[in-house]
Amino acid sequence: VNEYSLQLRELKVGEYFDLICK
Repeated sequence: VNEYSLQLRELKVGEYFDLICK
């Protein structure tokens, strides 16, 4: 129902994943 919240969550996960990859 909260698309904005979902998008924000995905962004946070993406940044976290980038940190781990690096």
